[in-house]
Amino acid sequence: MKSYYKCSRLIVLANTVFCSSIIITMTFTFIVTFSSSELSSVFYLVKIASTDLYVCFQIYLYCKLFENLNNKKDSVNFSIYSSDWTNMNLKSKKLLLLAMNMNNVNWLQMKASPRRHVDLQQFLNVLTTCYNIISVMVNTLKK
Repeated sequence: MKSYYKCSRLIVLANTVFCSSIIITMTFTFIVTFSSSELSSVFYLVKIASTDLYVCFQIYLYCKLFENLNNKKDSVNFSIYSSDWTNMNLKSKKLLLLAMNMNNVNWLQMKASPRRHVDLQQFLNVLTTCYNIISVMVNTLKK
C-alpha cells in the first residue's frame, strides 16, 4: 500500500502541475483571443473553452477519487472499531485487535505534500491559484 501511494503521489503531483499550466495557458489564450479586436472564429473559442473544462474535470476526478479512497479507508477503520467486540470470543478479539493495529500503523492517505491531502479542497486551491495567476497575467497585458 505504501508503494502504491508513493508511486501515485508522483503521478498525481505531475498531473496536477501539468494540468494547472494547461488551465492557465488556455484560459489566458481564451481571454486574449476573446478580447482582441480581430474577428476570431467561434469554433476556435469553443475548442479552447472545452479543453479548459476537460482539464479542470480531470483534476476534479483525481481529487474526488483520492478523497473517496481516503473516506472509505477511514470508514473501514471506524467500522472495525465500532464492532461489537466485547461479545466476541478471545480469538476474534485478538484478530480484531491485530486488524486495528495494522490499520493504525498503516494510516496512509494520499497527500500532495506532508500536510496537504489530495481532496476537493486541494482542487479548489489549484483553481484559486490558477485564477490568481491568470488575473495577474491579464492585468499586466492591459498595462
